[in-house]
Amino acid sequence: MSRKLTTLFGTVIANRIGYGGRKINTLFPLDGEFNLPAQQYSHGIRQRVAIEVARSEFRETTAIIEKTTAAKIGKRQAEELAYHSASDFDDFYHQQQAQSKQLQDTGEIVVISPDVKDVVLRTSDLCSNTQKPPLASSKKLNKPLTKGEKHNANRMATVASVYTINSFVRTPEQIVNPSDEDRKIKRPRPIGKHVWASLGKEPEKVISEAFDEAIFGDKNKHKRF
Repeated sequence: MSRKLTTLFGTVIANRIGYGGRKINTLFPLDGEFNLPAQQYSHGIRQRVAIEVARSEFRETTAIIEKTTAAKIGKRQAEELAYHSASDFDDFYHQQQAQSKQLQDTGEIVVISPDVKDVVLRTSDLCSNTQKPPLASSKKLNKPLTKGEKHNANRMATVASVYTINSFVRTPEQIVNPSDEDRKIKRPRPIGKHVWASLGKEPEKVISEAFDEAIFGDKNKHKRF
């Protein structure tokens, strides 16, 4: 049985043997051996879509992929791939937390850095009840909200990061009047940095997760917050 697979090098046809029976889903061992996705687009295409969508909008993403690869992808397909790329977001960071037990190199200071930002959603992305006030208003969606306009289409996005870092010890003179040599001193880099964000969770929930992450990493270690 053959299947279509769209890759960075174009669309190819993969021929493989399927094994099945009555009331049993057909299995394709070659798909597992080659680590092929269940859908048409390869892992390479999915990665490119996720990277480009994070930097631009969907139409520009499809144009970039068509220009820089031999593949073509529609706007709707790009939206679906972007959605699926974020579906295991929480599971990924839970796995990262479990692996952090093995992290031996840690800094002496634990840092928690949260941020909250209003994000204006498209009316089509709101649930039916919350679509009514924006549709009934005359507010234009192509400009920032002005004074007095309702924030019916807004959602609160919360970003949090947790990491450890070593102290950056300097003298008062190095801070107030640094010399050329002082400016060459390298600052400590974050160690074991975890960053995550959510548009659906309440800010309190995300910030609570950040503290849980910090406490988890600080367990059995004496660090400063």
